Amino acid sequence: MRPTPAGDTLRLKGEDFRAVVARRAERGEDGSLSILDLQPARRNGAWIGEGVFSADTRSGLDAPLPAEAFSQLRLHLEGLHPRQQVLLFWRTTTAPTQQRFIKLENLPNGVSWHTLPADDVWEGQILEVAVGVFGRGKPQALTLHSLTLAGTDRSTLAQRALEEWRRFVPWLQSSTNRYDPGRGATLWEPGAATALWAGLALLILITWVLLTRGYRNPRAPVIAGLCSVFLPWLCLDLLWQEQLQQQLTVTRARYAGLDQQAKHQREDDANLQAFAAELQQQLAPLRGKRVFLLNDLDVGHKYHRLRLQFHLLPLNIHNYGRYLLPPGQMRPGDHVLLLEPATAVGFDVVNGLLEDAFFRYRATRLLKHPLGALYRLEAPLPMEGQP
Repeated sequence: MRPTPAGDTLRLKGEDFRAVVARRAERGEDGSLSILDLQPARRNGAWIGEGVFSADTRSGLDAPLPAEAFSQLRLHLEGLHPRQQVLLFWRTTTAPTQQRFIKLENLPNGVSWHTLPADDVWEGQILEVAVGVFGRGKPQALTLHSLTLAGTDRSTLAQRALEEWRRFVPWLQSSTNRYDPGRGATLWEPGAATALWAGLALLILITWVLLTRGYRNPRAPVIAGLCSVFLPWLCLDLLWQEQLQQQLTVTRARYAGLDQQAKHQREDDANLQAFAAELQQQLAPLRGKRVFLLNDLDVGHKYHRLRLQFHLLPLNIHNYGRYLLPPGQMRPGDHVLLLEPATAVGFDVVNGLLEDAFFRYRATRLLKHPLGALYRLEAPLPMEGQP
């Protein structure tokens, strides 16, 4: 039987969805729906994977849903890679051909909560709701267990706060540059909630002491004050200890019993390490030659280009920019390493030309890989229209 709204809560299982964009999908015995292979697509010059789960009035929904009745979204999606983005799509009865969407921010791998927009974006009668996953990641299955729409009632908010506080947040590459004492995109931060708890308790205690100045046990306010501070702190510490235990469990399941080589193959950048190993075979005999690493991500954290440079040490890597340098700064015999996405530089296979919008070189391609390519510069050439 298809699910129907009960009060201000609607829960759709994975089996209520269809995989409308996917290479291969299957339904699980637990009521889930898995996309085993994403549909490849080329976006902004780079190949990514796309997968879309959809539920509409033909499958999953008995009738259009009033958007105004739902302000909270609970999504249970497993197999998500940190580099992938998730979008929520929907269509309404007033504009059935228009597809609206919002990006779901800071998704963990598992259960996540989101507040739906309160403006005129999320409105009307919903005919179709879909979850789309886009981006590059490890070839692993994406499993949709459930999608729940709920209103803003006390039980829903309490459930959201509890699940968000206990949610496991793995260590990310950018964590080395910053420390976040909170829990990301949560409804209430546990640190702030704990401070509010302690502050209100102390305020009530101070008010009580002022109103009962002649209280015969002077130690009672001191004991109550200590409890007002240390009890919230103890609860916050237990929450932190639970996170450490989950981290230990995940780390043990991933690396326990493996030798160093096998551990490297389990790391998030294992494909980058394999690419670097192939590059080392090409470049090791040429140690001392300059290698210019170019990539579209020339601002921000630049994690992957920095990791590739690390795996290529001690080669002479010049890691900056996305464009070719002028003749004189780049010389014949230098190497150019393009790390995808690298849309600013193109290679003409027929004529052996490596060029961007400013400079052109005759070059030889030494290695072609899904993550990039390696070229050796032979000679600079003038651009069209230049003498």
